[in-house]
Amino acid sequence: MSAESIRLLKQCARAELRGQLAAMDTTARCAASASIAEQIAATGAWKRATCALLYRAFADEPDLQSLAADALARGVMLAMPRVEADGRMLFRQVNSLQTDAWEVDACGVRSPRGVEVDAAKFDFIAVPGVGFATDGARLGRGKGYYDRMLETLAPEVITVGIAFACQIRNRLPLEPHDARVQWIATEDGVFKSATQ
Repeated sequence: MSAESIRLLKQCARAELRGQLAAMDTTARCAASASIAEQIAATGAWKRATCALLYRAFADEPDLQSLAADALARGVMLAMPRVEADGRMLFRQVNSLQTDAWEVDACGVRSPRGVEVDAAKFDFIAVPGVGFATDGARLGRGKGYYDRMLETLAPEVITVGIAFACQIRNRLPLEPHDARVQWIATEDGVFKSATQ
């Protein structure tokens, strides 16, 4: 299959998945987000984490703020992504969830003001996506930020795709640069991906 055909399939998959996300009402989204965070918090991988990368959720993504609060309460080094004016995604330490510890980044997302954290320090990474497949394939928003970061990680780093159950598919179209995650967490549970 040509690269152009795969890109078109990815566009179609994104459109379908975004439609399903848009159909979720706020109450269902909040309940599912709480369930996802609770299930992740109960895993050994989260309890053992010493340096975790979470994310600040867009309106259509699972919200992990309760996990962020848990990390800070337990003394886990916590970081979140920040897109710089030059287009690079860096990771900044989160020292507080208070509003004054955050500012808007180049993509219009509220991001931490903390010092930069090297991705090599992470032992737990929550990975957002438009959709995931049961084999760990991820369909992102199309900028490649997470794909570039994930390909640099040591194999022992725990990567968890975070999604609502309606975002999980048996298969997704992939290009050679598309990265996979080791685990997937939805409101229905946390499961190991069936990687090749």
